Amino acid sequence: MFARRILHHGPDPDAAPVLLSDRAVAGCWFELLRQGGCGAGSLLLHDGFADRHAIDVGDWISFEYSEGQRWYLGRVEERRATSPARLQLRLQGMSVELGQVFPGGFGTDADGVPPHRYAATDLFPNDPDRLHETADSVAAVDDLVTLLLQQYVTAQTHITHDPLLVETPPRHAPLVSLKLRGEESVRSVLKDLAVRAGGMSWGVDAAGKFFFLRPREDQLLVLREGHNLTSLHETRDSEFLFNRLLLTGDYVYDVIESSGQIARRSYRWRGNFFEPDSRAAHGDRRLRLWIPWIRTQQDALAFSREFFRTYAQPTSRYLLETTPQTELPVPWLGRIRLEDRHGSELTTARVQAIRVRFDHEPVFRLELGPDDPRELWPEPPHDERWERPEGAIPAGGDVSLTSSDGGGSSDGSSEGSSSTSAPASLSSASSISSDVSESSGESDASSDESESGPGTTSAADTSFSGSASSLSASGDSSLLSSEITSDVTSAANFSQSQISTSGGSDSGSATDSAATSSSLSGSLGSSSVDSLQSGSTSASGSDSGTLSGATTSNAGASSSGHVSSESTGGSDSTSHTTGSQSGASLSSSAESSSIEST
Repeated sequence: MFARRILHHGPDPDAAPVLLSDRAVAGCWFELLRQGGCGAGSLLLHDGFADRHAIDVGDWISFEYSEGQRWYLGRVEERRATSPARLQLRLQGMSVELGQVFPGGFGTDADGVPPHRYAATDLFPNDPDRLHETADSVAAVDDLVTLLLQQYVTAQTHITHDPLLVETPPRHAPLVSLKLRGEESVRSVLKDLAVRAGGMSWGVDAAGKFFFLRPREDQLLVLREGHNLTSLHETRDSEFLFNRLLLTGDYVYDVIESSGQIARRSYRWRGNFFEPDSRAAHGDRRLRLWIPWIRTQQDALAFSREFFRTYAQPTSRYLLETTPQTELPVPWLGRIRLEDRHGSELTTARVQAIRVRFDHEPVFRLELGPDDPRELWPEPPHDERWERPEGAIPAGGDVSLTSSDGGGSSDGSSEGSSSTSAPASLSSASSISSDVSESSGESDASSDESESGPGTTSAADTSFSGSASSLSASGDSSLLSSEITSDVTSAANFSQSQISTSGGSDSGSATDSAATSSSLSGSLGSSSVDSLQSGSTSASGSDSGTLSGATTSNAGASSSGHVSSESTGGSDSTSHTTGSQSGASLSSSAESSSIEST
């Protein structure tokens, strides 16, 4: 039975609460986000102006359906008092604290914290802060999430870490390299990683526990037109349709010798990705994204693939409002079935956000459909151009949406890629080619999955997941040496838990050799909105450079990928090869290729 309880905990969310329910007036509400957990909230109290200091900014407020049945926990972000007796409180869920934690730093002599590198292998020995960084080995996205919680989040926030609530992604999600210097918040990184991992649910729940969960298939609630719905609207348009990504990432550093002086130069990692079927049907619809930690083809390819699963086709958005309800459909725990007045299914979807009007009886307001990516990743107000690596040429790649690829997340890495079971050879032209094939861990019947926006996301920032299909990709890249040609064959086995480099990959120490400049082209596959089946994908990328006897892997080498869809599943393979370079001369060439589905 509904017995609305609103509790004031003070500055400690675990402190003994004071009941506020008898002072609350109409207009209370809160939001729950599939990607974010407890979100925004609002509370109105009939408190006298002189008593306004009893609740301060930073205090914690919880909402309970009945005693012990908590639905929401939020922190007071703003207090507005109006004479003679009105107090309005604006709340944010505990995930707001994730936006106040900044992993890594500029150095112990600068802000007191060294840069922090999370990687499967050392691809960037020429970083200027390489000798001062802290490094941790990670094999996949969930490994990184656990380390961020253990090393930064739990010590600096009220958030608790339950290992059982950090799950392995539904599709294999290796992570090549990520370096943090205190510039990005944990929340910003998690938003990107959730897309990279295939639409994971993440956030902080009403108990203050962090979660990073696979999308659930359980049916939480059935809503029927004319029965338990008071409002139902559908909009289908191309407002959020994007089939071309210009992705800008981190800096890649080279070291060259000139006239006996050591000079350091840098360029910005950039990649162009597009989905050919959507492009042919709707024309170019481009979005520029800044993912500041990305600087490998493999990480960019995986991110872009999942992005296209959601945004490469026109989408439907439903706006719903329910009659009073007794059961709360927690967005990260399952899906909602929507029916017409005859009981026929309209859609079964994962709700990105739900707004609960918490007055006399709980009433839900839901909007199903993808979030606006322009709010998740805002574009700058002007066009930008960045320096290009020496000898590089423009590159691009196709992405095909298929219904037969298993949604696997195989990636091509342009920078001394991580692992291979298929050998690659470096010919006299120093041509590098490699294939990666991966099978998805499990099928995911979701489409139109997207991330939640900032902590202030409203119910309008919601998305539903229908079903999506997987993709496959294979790629090849080429690297031209200026003086030396070689013939190298390398092979290594890839697994989810480790990534190993072959050929001329870096051993972990910084060298003075020049890193190969590059341009990137990616091929991605993204699923259709009809069904997502498990399958396999293949992609490729490789790069490393040997310079005057000193060997170093190069994370910025030129790459392009040709991806074809195959249902072979099972193994992940990426081949690494080493290119030869000498003196201060650096050259690279990239081949654009297309992704085709079979």
